[in-house]
Amino acid sequence: MRLLRCSFAFILGIGGCVLDEVPVVPDDGAVVGDKCKEDEDCQSGVCATQTETCVDCEGDAHCTTPEAARCEDNTCVPCDANPECDSVSGRPVCSDGDCVECTPEVEEAECGDNSCNPMTFSCSDIERNTRETCEPCVSDHDCVDNHLCIELVFGDDEASGTYCMQTDDMPCQDPYSTPLTDVTSVMGQGPFDFCGINTAVASCEAVLALFNNESCPCEGFGARCERVGSTDNKCTYSCTSPAECLPGGPGRPCDKGYCGSSD
Repeated sequence: MRLLRCSFAFILGIGGCVLDEVPVVPDDGAVVGDKCKEDEDCQSGVCATQTETCVDCEGDAHCTTPEAARCEDNTCVPCDANPECDSVSGRPVCSDGDCVECTPEVEEAECGDNSCNPMTFSCSDIERNTRETCEPCVSDHDCVDNHLCIELVFGDDEASGTYCMQTDDMPCQDPYSTPLTDVTSVMGQGPFDFCGINTAVASCEAVLALFNNESCPCEGFGARCERVGSTDNKCTYSCTSPAECLPGGPGRPCDKGYCGSSD
């Protein structure tokens, strides 16, 4: 809405009234497209000085949401380049139109020694190149050499997670001798074949508990609290053959359906 204002002026040396249009701001504040006199008049966005109209932005600094950090034609739109994310707190990197904390390509600069989660584009708490076989991961870069981060589903979809597993370009050794074929990593590498565990009966958590000689209670799909060798109350897991168990020692036999059991 506009209001006509009569202002005193001298026109050709003669006093008179000049009708002038002045923007009227609604009592509850203006929205984008409404007339305004200053930024405070707008419920959101800013007051464009030339048109006296509320708009989303007059520059990138006015665009502070990750999904729309660039100002184009007075409208906040998706970013095209990193500098356009300067006004988005904690998300300095432009990735496919969104401002994010990091991408795997720039994780060293943005995350230090840790990896960038390629699913959330945020810095993880995992140091790169440190996770070994069957240890949890979020990125291929978490894993040691000859390993990639892949999803494993345990049982009848009773549990799942992402773990570093060895590719089969090196010999597979028990208990990681169950083939996992045509698997693509969380970062899209592959498909490759991997040295795996029998995910139908056990999880990585259960396997590592036996490897680490942990005592009960035990966690993870397939985990069991049993007598292993001559020691009671030890963590082990279900098995269908000795090849799914430790390569030697008390945890090798699978006589009674769990690793470390003997007749």
